[in-house]
Amino acid sequence: MTDGYPLEGECPLCDARARRTAVVDGRPLLDCEDCGLLAVPRPWHVSPEEEHRRYLLHRNSLDNEGYRRLLEDIVKTLRRVLPPEGAPRVVDYGSGPTPALVSLLRAAGYTACGYDPFFEPLPLRLGAADAVVSVETFEHFRMPRDEVPRVLACLRPHGWLVVRTALRDAAPPPERWHYVRDETHVAFYAQRTFAWMAERWGLRLVWTDGIRLIVLQRMAAMGAPDAVNRPQESLAGSDGNARASRP
Repeated sequence: MTDGYPLEGECPLCDARARRTAVVDGRPLLDCEDCGLLAVPRPWHVSPEEEHRRYLLHRNSLDNEGYRRLLEDIVKTLRRVLPPEGAPRVVDYGSGPTPALVSLLRAAGYTACGYDPFFEPLPLRLGAADAVVSVETFEHFRMPRDEVPRVLACLRPHGWLVVRTALRDAAPPPERWHYVRDETHVAFYAQRTFAWMAERWGLRLVWTDGIRLIVLQRMAAMGAPDAVNRPQESLAGSDGNARASRP
């Protein structure tokens, strides 16, 4: 540490050494060569109280037309891998102060509930969910190596995980990336980061748009190969560029 910022540190996802790649708005960013995570070290995290205060300022309700369209896109993505017939059980992990996505999921025919450590800290049934959706939440994980397994523990075997978080692959350098400037954002993922997580925790990386949406499926047993291997089906829109497998 020569300028008050660390030159390297431990990756909060894979524990490998991560090297400083930039300092943005007074926060150092450590880049892990092993898993591809870009992370803000813990001493530069805001306090939980400040984090909670900032969430209360978000306009994340269905009255916000832009936010509603964002959530509708999430529901469409989920429908392509898990249709609502039979009312599958879905958890909105990181649901925030207003359970807007839960309302849309229920309207679409899913059995849905929200979980949020600040606003809905309810006990979750482990291994019971057919799907978990997590919208703009993974970037807030202070210790992804601890928090991602908590998300996955909600899923039944063959269950689906749909994540929305801005990916580094499509982003400008950190100094020009608006996503880094939110002080509650402390973890930034690449496509290969999700590939690393899939290998580490027994998932199948099914599809990503390369920008902000990722779809994974839990294997039959965590860490074991999935015996089900069905033909592929389109998960993207009408352009057909992205493909996904269905169970």
